[in-house]
Amino acid sequence: MWGSIQTYVWGVRTWMQSQHQADPAMGVRSWDNFMDGVKVLTWVPAEPRRRCPVDVVGRILEAVNLESFQEVQLAFIILSAAWRSMKHWRATR
Repeated sequence: MWGSIQTYVWGVRTWMQSQHQADPAMGVRSWDNFMDGVKVLTWVPAEPRRRCPVDVVGRILEAVNLESFQEVQLAFIILSAAWRSMKHWRATR
C-alpha cells in the first residue's frame, strides 16, 4: 500500500514539474513528517499478489487505443511495473 501511495505522489510531483508548474509538496510545511505518518498508517506485514498471466497482459496491451491518452498511460504503467519486477527479480538471483 505504501509503495503505491509513494509512487503516485512521486508521479504527481514529477508531472507537475514537467508541465513547468511548482512542485506541489514544496508549499506544504513538514511534508516529510506528513509522508512518514502516511507510511506508518498504511504499513501492512505483507500484501500477497497473484501474478497476472503473460497472455492476459499481452491482450490488454494489444487492445490499447493509441489515440487515448489514458489508455496509453495505463499501458506505460503496466510495462513499467513489469520491468521493475523483472529488475528486482534479477537482483535477487
